[in-house]
Amino acid sequence: MGQAYVPDLQLGPEWALLELSCRGLATPEERQLFEQLVKMPMLNWGELLEQAIRHKTLRLLTYHLEQTDMIEEVPRYIKHTMINAMRLGLYEIEIYRREAARIVTAFAEASIPIVATKGIAFESTIYHGSGARYMGDLDFMLKHDYKDRIVEIMGGLGYAEGRRDWAKGRALPVTRKEKLIYQMSPDHLPKLIKLNNDRFVPTTVVDFAFSMTWTNSEYEIPLDDAFQTRAYQPIPQIDDVQLPVFGPSYHFLFTILHFFREAWFVRLWSTNADVNLIKCADIILFWQRHPELHTQAFADLLRSYNIVQPVIWVLAHIDRAFGTDMVEVLAMQDAVSEDWLSSLKPSGTTADRWRGTMRERLRSKNRLELLADA
Repeated sequence: MGQAYVPDLQLGPEWALLELSCRGLATPEERQLFEQLVKMPMLNWGELLEQAIRHKTLRLLTYHLEQTDMIEEVPRYIKHTMINAMRLGLYEIEIYRREAARIVTAFAEASIPIVATKGIAFESTIYHGSGARYMGDLDFMLKHDYKDRIVEIMGGLGYAEGRRDWAKGRALPVTRKEKLIYQMSPDHLPKLIKLNNDRFVPTTVVDFAFSMTWTNSEYEIPLDDAFQTRAYQPIPQIDDVQLPVFGPSYHFLFTILHFFREAWFVRLWSTNADVNLIKCADIILFWQRHPELHTQAFADLLRSYNIVQPVIWVLAHIDRAFGTDMVEVLAMQDAVSEDWLSSLKPSGTTADRWRGTMRERLRSKNRLELLADA
């Protein structure tokens, strides 16, 4: 994991605990530090809980509290909330696993190659099937050639276009504005939703993508190349279906480029779609699990697709925020400038720069304050 992690306690022990959780407590020193922070009298459990929820890391934090036997140090009713969140997480993931198996089977029967990405692929690998990975939907990717078949196949599984009403556990129609956005950005379909008749997980949402980046992106990776690496991994508790995924290099690249899009486009800052800690954890834990990425061959792959700039933008920011050394391992320290690292994709007259560090940005509850003057 590179240099030793040194928490910035100016941001509070609460934030240090969340950063350690994202690093995975990969060393005895990190585990010991985690335990010391939990026992600090100045620890603000309310702030910790709020930030963990905001960053979709409440279950990850709870997992590490349980693994380190620190859960008994948590105040009683906060502990109950955390444990209940983990139980719900495991229950929810079991539903998503079954739905993923149904979808994979349906597309296989139609001879349409797809791959699962992000949460459903990560939860049983880098998160050990623990329930620690937050799941909001199922993500799949397939080639644009098969776009017109999706609604038909998914309709047979009970899915239709819609958006989730979180408060009432129901499906709502896609708005006209949302339809226009998808028409202008055809790298995704409108989300598909199914009612589950389940009190705790009333809906399941599925997102289909057709690109490794985004519409009109200056960066691209041919899907044919990515699909040539397709592999399969077990789905916990599902014996007769395996989950198709990209090979490690392409899955990692997709994860990074997805992070880059959400961090770099300033229009996402005001819609609660900017990056969060769980997305940082995905990258850190995936890197730890796959040493085959720590190679000149992977660095050469970035150069071959001319995607060094967005990839190193992400890895450099994560290295600085979490004390990792991904850029150094890839020997690409000189690949990007400080000016590039502070850049944004502006929207209209908004700023094309932001101030501060990624650590400060992640912790901020009002990130628009970090925008530089236009």
